[in-house]
Amino acid sequence: MELGQRGLGLIAVGLFACVLIMGAQAGTGPFDWMGYDNFDEIDDRMNSVNAENCMSKPASELRLPSETLAQLPRFNQLLSMIIYPNRTKLLHLHNMALNRAFFYSYIYQKLNESEAFQYQPGLMYFYFSAAADVSANEYNINGSAIMFDNNCSYANWYRNLPFNTTLNLFGARAWRFDDYNEPTNWLREPTNTTLNLEDYGAGSQSNYTTKSYKTNQWYDLWLPDGWDKEGLDSVRKHTYDIGIKYSNETGKFATDEFEAKTIFGPPSPGQRETEHLPVVWTEPYYDCGRSNRWIVSAVAPVLDQLPRYLEWFHLRRFRFVAVSVQDIEFLQVDFNPCPLGIGNEPPNYFHATARCKDSTMCEPLDGWGFRRGGYRCVCKPGYRYPPWQQGPFNGIEIESSTLEEYENGFDCVPVELQEEVAVPKQKVVSKHTAHHRQKRQAFDQVKYDRMMAIIEHKESVNKDNCETFKAEELELPGDVAYGVEREFSEQARTALRLAHFLSNFLQNIDLYEEYGNLRGDKLLNIELLFGEALANVMGDLRIKGSGVFYDIDKFKGPDLLTRQFFGPYAYRYEKEDEGGETGDRANTHFRAIDFAGFENHYLDAPWFKNVKERWQSNTYGLIKYTEKPLIRSDLGGTSLKKFELYPLYYRAPSEKDGWWSAPYFDCNGYVNDWIISYSVPFFGQNSIGSAIEFKGIVRVDIRLDELDINQCPMDFHVPNAFKDTARCHFANTYCEALPGKNFYRGGYKCECRQGWEYPFNDRAWYFDGQTMEEEYRKLMDGETSRYETLKCRISGASHAAVSWMAVLLMLLPLWS
Repeated sequence: MELGQRGLGLIAVGLFACVLIMGAQAGTGPFDWMGYDNFDEIDDRMNSVNAENCMSKPASELRLPSETLAQLPRFNQLLSMIIYPNRTKLLHLHNMALNRAFFYSYIYQKLNESEAFQYQPGLMYFYFSAAADVSANEYNINGSAIMFDNNCSYANWYRNLPFNTTLNLFGARAWRFDDYNEPTNWLREPTNTTLNLEDYGAGSQSNYTTKSYKTNQWYDLWLPDGWDKEGLDSVRKHTYDIGIKYSNETGKFATDEFEAKTIFGPPSPGQRETEHLPVVWTEPYYDCGRSNRWIVSAVAPVLDQLPRYLEWFHLRRFRFVAVSVQDIEFLQVDFNPCPLGIGNEPPNYFHATARCKDSTMCEPLDGWGFRRGGYRCVCKPGYRYPPWQQGPFNGIEIESSTLEEYENGFDCVPVELQEEVAVPKQKVVSKHTAHHRQKRQAFDQVKYDRMMAIIEHKESVNKDNCETFKAEELELPGDVAYGVEREFSEQARTALRLAHFLSNFLQNIDLYEEYGNLRGDKLLNIELLFGEALANVMGDLRIKGSGVFYDIDKFKGPDLLTRQFFGPYAYRYEKEDEGGETGDRANTHFRAIDFAGFENHYLDAPWFKNVKERWQSNTYGLIKYTEKPLIRSDLGGTSLKKFELYPLYYRAPSEKDGWWSAPYFDCNGYVNDWIISYSVPFFGQNSIGSAIEFKGIVRVDIRLDELDINQCPMDFHVPNAFKDTARCHFANTYCEALPGKNFYRGGYKCECRQGWEYPFNDRAWYFDGQTMEEEYRKLMDGETSRYETLKCRISGASHAAVSWMAVLLMLLPLWS
């Protein structure tokens, strides 16, 4: 028997060797010609770590070089640079870390009084807040946490914890659980709707402040904040001016003035400052024992005034007490494989891993994550595409090509001097043919005139004269807001996060539930909701305002009194006399107001009424989420145990369930700008606890000036007020929209069509839209214009073309 097995083994080895030999004779595989590069190195390092061996790995093997993350969003550059689509995921991660840091900093300083201790966030508030960060950001955020430093968390949810006493460590973290193997998941496909909730300050690996923790770089970036760092307080801890106008009854404010409150928060550096940013980034690391994924974290500090509740007030100081940590899976992060240069500055570990030929230039693409092919190769100036190639060479095609295909393809053809081709005189054609040619021009004068009228009307309305316009004149057509769903998706998900949190809290928290030593959370109070609205605005420079608006008689606070209306709304306050220049969105002044104080209630506003009509009587379509909370078994955190209610469930909307408004001018004396609103509902238990019902909406407002205009040709059914208004010469060029140009004409480029080539050697390969718009204006005004020259010419032959200048130069000696 042993000889038979040995013989079979020898036969198998022989057959395998024959296959290898035959494969070698047949030719190389499609990837054999590609050399080993930095992408392969990082890929091998990632594949060498898994859930079974990560515990035994040293810290160096659980991290990747910081250079593997390039072009990270930085707070001091957000107002002066364009964030391209391949970095919007990281930008949203940046903003959400800042959002949570501002909220906890605000609420702890606002309620830093002994009588307000019971109204501070409870245990489930921390858990549900982290869960909402993850559930509302399916494609961006895979984990969220608030991690406290040693003896900095004052827990109000334990009966046997004396007042003014801290827990040693506390860290509430949520991460998305891969539920493909759950007993209730019959299809065995991940649903992305199951969340693990855990206290990182308890269990076998609870001391995340030590070096032996291996993956606690998020802690070392900000903590601990000792007295030795006091000299840096002026640049690491900034003050923020916040004013709130409360309302104690419908249609009336408590005071005519804003109640001022100054809080300390994360840094707010200027554009010229390069250090002390409010959000810093960890190296990519393996989340061993938890999600078991390679993740990247954005980290921002939380500030409080410590020690708390001390009679000697002068001994208290503002310090970093915790960090807000937001995680994204490293495989979801795009990288730039192009060579270093403008727009791709070092360090970049993956630079020059693209395989563009010498006659082409590399352009990165978005949405590819950590895999090859996320680029395209465009012709360099002085080159054109071959006749059979329509547009740039795609990186995914290059990466999957054989050596023969690569060597004989993906090249651009040199542009050669050629004789100008005479264009024959046009013949008289029928009206039908003429109409057909006019349609192919892809420019519509009627739509252009409408666009100019819209822009002119928009610019004619301002905060000083808006009250003189009629209500319908303060609105723009809905097709002006074309593209908001895509461009402002991150801002919409900021509102969605708060809607998920409110839905979770209102469906799972009961005022009368107690769990022995563990107190249940109290109902939401007005300060918590004002803080959430303020955090949405303070954490994202593109959000002008944000609010939470309860339906009539739906808000009940910890005092068990029902308010008819409650609508805390926060906005960025451009304080011109103190905060710098007009329109400085990175200022430190913010205001909040309760909409219940207005005489005209908000129930009839379109952004509220339209959402309520959809969800008031029918909640079909909401997504069901599952939470698995683990809490500490005792105050010392010796182990973890399941929460008394395990698992928890809640239903919440998705991003598509929200409603985008048409652009309108907010002329209420506060925002005073053209804005676009996104409203999304939240839900809670009804009065008898038998079902969930519509409770209100969360709204975010974005300035219309942040929206990009797309003037390129589109199908007739596309609702875009600016389509077919680009000034490209469509006979030889085609239009492509450019991101980051905002609400200005000319946000496009005109690239040469197949069979045509760019005529200039000026380091470009297209005509810029703003140049086209300006040159056309000159042409219409009778000024000197080069509009007619900004077009592509017919491509020359691929063989050597005759140069008449060279012929003349050769004949000159004969004539002399």
